[in-house]
Amino acid sequence: MVDRWPHPPGTLRAIRQIIGHHYVICRRCRRYTDMVIPRGQEDRKYDPCPYRCSICRQRGELVTAVPEGFERIAGPNDPPAHRPAF
Repeated sequence: MVDRWPHPPGTLRAIRQIIGHHYVICRRCRRYTDMVIPRGQEDRKYDPCPYRCSICRQRGELVTAVPEGFERIAGPNDPPAHRPAF
């Protein structure tokens, strides 16, 4: 038997738990990065997307697969000179 979900619905934690790994994309700049949830932000609503592009400031979009032709930007585990722009 499974207990009730103890966290608020519609949050970044919920989407990660239900669907798994996500990417954040910027359609205007055609860039993407792994979705990283900062500690303490797990219960933040995922709609509208809380991530913004550092170049055009447009809200990112959460996707499970990156569309073809998008350029990867560095993630948080990459060297410090290549931190994510989202």
